[in-house]
Amino acid sequence: GLVKIGDELILYQGTGSGTLTIANRGALGTKSIEHSINKSVEKYEIGGVSLSRISGITTSIVEPIEIDRYHLKIDRTNRSTDGDLTVGSDSYPQLSFNDEKLVGGDKVSATQNFIFDTIIPSYNVLSPGEETNVSARIRTITATSVDGTEVSFNDNGFERVQINQPNALNSVRMIASDVNEREYLTALPRNKSLTTAITFDSTDENKMLSPILYLDSAASILNINRVNKPITDFTGDNRVNSVVDDPHASVYYSEIVNLENPADSLKVIIAAERPEGADFRVLYTTRKADSAEIEQSYELFPGYDNLKQTTEGLLVVDESKNSGLPDRRVSTSRDGEFLEYEFTANNLDLFNSYGIKIVVSGTNQAATPRFTDLRVIAIR
Repeated sequence: GLVKIGDELILYQGTGSGTLTIANRGALGTKSIEHSINKSVEKYEIGGVSLSRISGITTSIVEPIEIDRYHLKIDRTNRSTDGDLTVGSDSYPQLSFNDEKLVGGDKVSATQNFIFDTIIPSYNVLSPGEETNVSARIRTITATSVDGTEVSFNDNGFERVQINQPNALNSVRMIASDVNEREYLTALPRNKSLTTAITFDSTDENKMLSPILYLDSAASILNINRVNKPITDFTGDNRVNSVVDDPHASVYYSEIVNLENPADSLKVIIAAERPEGADFRVLYTTRKADSAEIEQSYELFPGYDNLKQTTEGLLVVDESKNSGLPDRRVSTSRDGEFLEYEFTANNLDLFNSYGIKIVVSGTNQAATPRFTDLRVIAIR
């Protein structure tokens, strides 16, 4: 195994009563130096697994990559029980952590890519007179949305953007880590995943005036919609009904509304711009007049796929198949088009208060729903 004294790693082959049988000093590229007597010695491992199996991992990320986390796969092959990478044996079982540990600190780092769908080129620019002008373009690469299928690391070329203004892009883009830039962007100048080109223009006949750009404060501000698609079957996955366990990254909760008179029906009307491939579902929670507190559990509205038209109005086909969709199918929106959606739940137990929940999902983080004019009607 390995032990750590100061900044030096030492490989040992055996242990005795207060002693170690040293096989090699300065292991894994560390420097062999003298150490004072009684200096502390610690095993170079975490949860029974040698850190030599963990440090320096570059390509062992295990799918799926979630919006706030990912999993790393370590070498678990049949080696010695202490995790030493240099000793091979088929007699030992597959290596596993023997305890759950929380580690980190300012000496632990992980490279990452920055995904964005909106960029604000922030530049301090001075354009004297009416004869000067400054314009900007950006060169970006493609990225993959959470739960998306886009191909990453493709050159998107240059496109015009407005300086010091939010520029919404039609697809997700990426500023890649240094490691990924060197690996995947060899065809781009200096392997750069983001290039900003600033153009100075002047119509001054005497060529005496020019814009001024202050580079000390130059920056690019990046935004990304927090949207994923963790659930495909809303009728069979009850995580969406929970406040704690719901895996959606984009969720809206209304305040709990108290009623002067009890009601037994709810109608939600909302105007939404829903791009192609984007989705949202609406849920509700109610509090009965005799309940001690509001139950933090939400129910899906029935949805047009679980309703049938009768002479008495819309009738739920199967309450176990509620989907959270609107009462009637609504087509996707054109850019900037807000369409009206209605959600109805009838014949409920009498309630004195209610709350609304909206979950948003999609596979393109650059094309997500937008909402306005939310109205809720409680009737009896």
